[in-house]
Amino acid sequence: MRLVVLAGLRGSGKTSCLLAASRYIDTPIDFIANNPESQEMMSPVCRRTDNFPFKSPCARVRQFRFRYDLMMEGSPELLVCEPPGTCEDESSPMINPVFVKDRGKVSFGPLITFFEPEKVLEGLTSKTVQGRRLRNMADESDAAVVAHSESLTDAQRVSIAETLRSVNPDIEVLFVSLDTGEGIQCLARLIESEGSYTRPLFN
Repeated sequence: MRLVVLAGLRGSGKTSCLLAASRYIDTPIDFIANNPESQEMMSPVCRRTDNFPFKSPCARVRQFRFRYDLMMEGSPELLVCEPPGTCEDESSPMINPVFVKDRGKVSFGPLITFFEPEKVLEGLTSKTVQGRRLRNMADESDAAVVAHSESLTDAQRVSIAETLRSVNPDIEVLFVSLDTGEGIQCLARLIESEGSYTRPLFN
C-alpha cells in the first residue's frame, strides 16, 4: 500500500487538482478528506472515501491514526489523505508515527504540499506568521504544487521556484492549472511515485 498526503492551506487547490489528476492514475484510490465537501467531490472517482469529522488542532495525530487504521482494514492500494483538523499546512506530524511503526508494510509517496502563488510571491520571511508557516511547509516537502499557474508570468514562476528552493534546495516545483491542464498528468505521476521521506523525519 502506498500512502500519499496532500498538504496545503485551505483553498490552495488540493482536492480540485487531485480530482483532475485522478483521470491519469491507474491505481484505485482510497481517499480521506479534510471535510465532507472534499469527500463528496472525490467519491465518484475513488474506491472508498472517508473524512476527518473533527476540527480540533489538538487531536490531529490521533484522529489521523484512527481514520488511517480504519481505511487500512480495506487493504487499499493507494491511500491519499488530506491532513485533519484546522491546520492543513503540514503533514509530517501525522505521518512520522506511521512511518516509524508501519514502514515495513507501507510505501510512502512524496510529501506533496500545495502553495498559493500570491502568498509565495509575498515572501517566506520568518518575521511574519504567514511567512514562517510557508517556510515550514516548504522545508518538509518533497514537492511543491503551485496551482492557478495560468495567471503567472515567466518572471513570477522563476521567482516562486527560487523562493521555495531558498528554503529547500531539493524541492520539486510543479506548476498546475485546472484551466489549461498544465501539470495535471505530472501531478498524477508524482502521486504514484516513491518518496524518500527523509526531510519530514529528520529536518
